[in-house]
Amino acid sequence: MPNPLDPVGDLVADLVALVDRSPAPKRIVMHGVPGTADDASPEQVGAWFQTAGTSLVMEHLYAVKMIDELEYPYVIVRTPPVTGRGGNVKGEGEPIQQATVGQEETVALITTAVTTEQYVNQSVGLG
Repeated sequence: MPNPLDPVGDLVADLVALVDRSPAPKRIVMHGVPGTADDASPEQVGAWFQTAGTSLVMEHLYAVKMIDELEYPYVIVRTPPVTGRGGNVKGEGEPIQQATVGQEETVALITTAVTTEQYVNQSVGLG
């Protein structure tokens, strides 16, 4: 689960290589940015992460596509920067409007994604 500003495309390529030489994973959980599920504009994402939003969203879209093509169960957890407070779970296409979310809420959502079947093969947001 990379920091959203890490080179996620490279990290997912490393994951694919690891999966090829290992037993099948129970589930892949990726922490990504909003904008990959029609929930925020690239301009919003760029402002939230103080970077080029279109490039960041495109890199995360590529990573999500690679994970989907592995055909293993997965959960994508999309959040704006984890430097604030609060956050409500959002499905694909539901707008993420908070510029930041809380660490407690992010950890709770990721824990649910890792330990339960609640969000399998879904992309869920927080914000």
